[in-house]
Amino acid sequence: MLLTYYAGFREVQVFVTPRGDVFSSPNAGHLPVVPDRSDIFLCDIHHPREASKVRWHSKLSQHLPYIACHPSYDNPIFKRLACTKRGVPITRDGGWYFLKQEIQDSWYRLERALLWVTNVLLTAGRVNLQLGWEPGPVPSACGYRNRHTEEVFARRCAMKSRDAFVPLMALCSWSISLVGVAESADKDPRWVSLLRRDNQSLQLSWIEDLTNSIIADFNIPRIGSFMDVTVDEDTMRIITPMFQSNVPIWFYWGTISHPIMSYDQKLEKYRPKKAQIEAANVKITATPAFMPAISRFSDPSPPPPPQSPAAPITVSLPKGTRQKPGETWMSYFDRRRERIRALEMEESSMQKQRRLARERHSKTGKAPGKKGATVFYWDKHESGFRIRRQVPRGDVAELWEEYAPSQRRYDGFSDEWDICSEFDPDAINPNDEDDEPYGTPDIQHASVDIPPGNVTMTPAAVLLAHPEHLNASDWNDTNPDYNPEVSSNITDSHSHDTIVDIAHYRYGLILSSTYTSSSSSLPDWNTTKRILGIESQVSAHPAVMGVIRELVGSLLEVAGGVVRYPPKGLWDLNLHDDEYLPKITSPTVSLRVENTSIGLVCWIESINLHSSRNAPWSLLVQDPAIAIECLRRRWGPHLVDIAFELHSRGIPFKTYIAVNYQITLDRPAVIGLGYRLSGYVPSKRDYETYESIRNRFLSSPRARAAMLKGGIIWRLAKEAIPESAVLSGPSTEVYSTGAMFQSNRGIFLDAGLSEDELDLISGVYKVFTGKFLQCINISMILIPGDRKGKGVQESHLSWWPKHSIWARSGLDMGYWSESSERWFLLRLESIRAGNATLRSGQEWNQAIGRLEPRSKKIVKANRDLVAKALERH
Repeated sequence: MLLTYYAGFREVQVFVTPRGDVFSSPNAGHLPVVPDRSDIFLCDIHHPREASKVRWHSKLSQHLPYIACHPSYDNPIFKRLACTKRGVPITRDGGWYFLKQEIQDSWYRLERALLWVTNVLLTAGRVNLQLGWEPGPVPSACGYRNRHTEEVFARRCAMKSRDAFVPLMALCSWSISLVGVAESADKDPRWVSLLRRDNQSLQLSWIEDLTNSIIADFNIPRIGSFMDVTVDEDTMRIITPMFQSNVPIWFYWGTISHPIMSYDQKLEKYRPKKAQIEAANVKITATPAFMPAISRFSDPSPPPPPQSPAAPITVSLPKGTRQKPGETWMSYFDRRRERIRALEMEESSMQKQRRLARERHSKTGKAPGKKGATVFYWDKHESGFRIRRQVPRGDVAELWEEYAPSQRRYDGFSDEWDICSEFDPDAINPNDEDDEPYGTPDIQHASVDIPPGNVTMTPAAVLLAHPEHLNASDWNDTNPDYNPEVSSNITDSHSHDTIVDIAHYRYGLILSSTYTSSSSSLPDWNTTKRILGIESQVSAHPAVMGVIRELVGSLLEVAGGVVRYPPKGLWDLNLHDDEYLPKITSPTVSLRVENTSIGLVCWIESINLHSSRNAPWSLLVQDPAIAIECLRRRWGPHLVDIAFELHSRGIPFKTYIAVNYQITLDRPAVIGLGYRLSGYVPSKRDYETYESIRNRFLSSPRARAAMLKGGIIWRLAKEAIPESAVLSGPSTEVYSTGAMFQSNRGIFLDAGLSEDELDLISGVYKVFTGKFLQCINISMILIPGDRKGKGVQESHLSWWPKHSIWARSGLDMGYWSESSERWFLLRLESIRAGNATLRSGQEWNQAIGRLEPRSKKIVKANRDLVAKALERH
């Protein structure tokens, strides 16, 4: 039986901490370490392993308490995940390292299968989700499908992605618990019936393996959560499936001296009695060796951090480390802070700029090289005293990987790193090679006697991933034994979003809309798909297809001046709609709108996030529709997370760093592909030469700007520039070759590209079109000239459209669409087959400028509408 309903304890267990905090649990016999009250379950985690810590309950991440304490991959479905960091198969292709393609495909099928299971259960089960609920980052967001410049990065991303499957499994377990396991008419558990109803060809062997896995086995220990009993109308709805699934809950009832008096009366049976509290309190005094963990959250003045023991007289300190005799590491850093304050008062503006540049580079997290910063390690003496020792250059890289980022501290004044585990004793090192990274063995679990029954929920529009892109045929080959008849139809690695995603997140469609108009001029479904940049054959529920057509038709009317806004109930930015903008604001990200010399810009800023955990640069977008899309998708909270999403979709953005004064830029000249004579016809070898020259330029630091440009420039640079270069922010080279931007907030710098550099990326040749008298051959490149020094007529022919031409075409939708990728691949195939010719600007305008012009109309209409909404908000 999947769920068991029996009493593990005859009465509620009561726990009292040494500070008088009172807890009770109906299904756990031990109190784990009590976290700080601010430590709640959220999907904003540094590493998937951190999700396995017991935290306070959050409505926005209700599935995380369902994480198994000891995940097991001993199952036909999950055995593909059974690997270690050293054993995971990494392939090298040229200068790139990546997870073996067969493993990538296998993991991706599993990821889509689990998302499909969750989507079906939450949708078919008519589960009502909390506003702002997030399923968390999926494994593919952790990079197992990416290519990396170094093998160590490929291994880290592979293991981080493997670990991210554990929260995803918990998401499936939570979905099953919400639906219930009572037998349906066909004698199957209800959740199984829902899956088979959605896909009648689903193989029974796969269902059986899923049933026998840790996803559907609720007798295994799960991490559980702490919960405040303060009155909340959703409390019983949340805890009932947790009880039925044997997920531990620890209720907090205040302190002995200040108990919580206002709580949901349905929890009365779990409230500790006075005699139980007294008995638990006596037990603490009597058996201090086994007392529960100390709670810090209820004490207004928490205890001071543990002090490192003073140095024994016999300990000799190394020379050159600046540690004084008897000085603990904490005292050393207290003294260093005083020294830094004094240095800040004396440093010049040039010294400050150099220091800030070093500090920005330190935030990349890379180990210092042979000529980099000096590294010191706080070695632990047998007495417990910490001794500061300099790490030999040759040992830095190995030592660096053994510590988490929070266990490393940088001093920009001295250009030194300090490493010590005591900087953050609870930190989880993402590079640990444990085969079983999860587990909380100090928690004992038992079941509670609650009668079975389904939880009644109100319906909600749940679209974790729309079924049109989660068909079972995409993943039913999870194991060779299943003998699938249909293989995966996912071939486009650039296709991130479904047509429903695009309509909802990009254009503001209200998913629950039932709006219908009497218009007879709505575009048909195929036309609607093309306008939204979808080329493949996709379908959706008729009601969903209808409202998408309504929204596209309405945006076309806005573009034509027929109406001012899309109608109420259809578009989430209508001022008179209940779903208006304030309801889609994000709890982690805010927008700051500013009118500048380049028009309306949007600064995207993290909120409720300590600056030490954020990027050292500012994030700006010029398209207000992109800014609102960030809110709708609830990207963040880290700017790097948002930049990753923008970058992966080919959306243009800027990562600015602030400077205190105007900087004279000195951008080096770019020769480009040079001049050609009139009538020049290129060969396939010429295209290979162009690719070589282009990629050589893209390997330079300033070429990072190509990845921020979006559109065709982004696509051409995508294979040559690693993702890490984009997300690490501007390099120090921006001080000489960057692009400057000035606003009311100050002066900012980011990587930028000149017109010649953009032309080089697009493969532009300068071709003579008029008469000339003399040609000078310089380094195999023809330069025109005449005896009188007069200019010569020339035209530009290119392999790919210029950035300016692309931006005017119907293919530029503000992101890299399916239509864009299809066009790109066809053009590339034609070039490599020797069938493509160079095109002039006019020819490019004719070739792509007229492709689905209505796409450009709705893009502009959407952008203008969002800008107006932001201005009035």
